[in-house]
Amino acid sequence: MTRRLNWKTIKRFIQMQIAKENKNSLHCALSAGFGVFMSITPIWGFQILAAIPIAHIVRLNKAIVFIGTCFTLFPPIIPFVLYGSYKVGGWFMYNPTEIVSLDNITLDFVKTNFYQYLVGSMFVAAIAGSFVTLMVWFILSIKNKKK
Repeated sequence: MTRRLNWKTIKRFIQMQIAKENKNSLHCALSAGFGVFMSITPIWGFQILAAIPIAHIVRLNKAIVFIGTCFTLFPPIIPFVLYGSYKVGGWFMYNPTEIVSLDNITLDFVKTNFYQYLVGSMFVAAIAGSFVTLMVWFILSIKNKKK
């Protein structure tokens, strides 16, 4: 007997993983926040491969980390993460480069300004991961108090 992969089974799996961590809201929140952090780090295509072993080492919920790493898999989010990371990286650079138009973005432009993006993406990843951690912890704490 095989299970079909559809929205109902995915939703049930997520609910089971959160219910398993329901005793410890902070552990669940840290898992979600770490997943979002890893989704924004600039190791394109390897976020999940890096996140799961690290989650195992620090004993986070691997399923929730996996769900968090899927944050930047939604195409509408990617341009905002890339542009935001590049813009935030400019705050930390001595001589930041501005994007004037999309026509200016060439391979040479990316090579020249990669460090600005790298710094910004790590900062954005830390902020987004922290924000998700706080929000999940807050929501689960309220949910646990109601029970």
